[in-house]
Amino acid sequence: GSKALCNFTTLVFILIMLIYNHNQREEKKREVMDSEVTLQRMQMKYKVHVFFCILIVLNLLTIKS
Repeated sequence: GSKALCNFTTLVFILIMLIYNHNQREEKKREVMDSEVTLQRMQMKYKVHVFFCILIVLNLLTIKS
């Protein structure tokens, strides 16, 4: 009776904690992936910006010569 109920309650608690921890890990993975995507976008914007700066400088150099 009561010992079986206690064991069952403990088992349910452990399962809930396992599910909670799994969900926490999945959320962290999502956050890391989102951060990586954001970083990649920033890098691409930077590369495009640098590329256009180089084009402008080259254009100015050719105009002066």
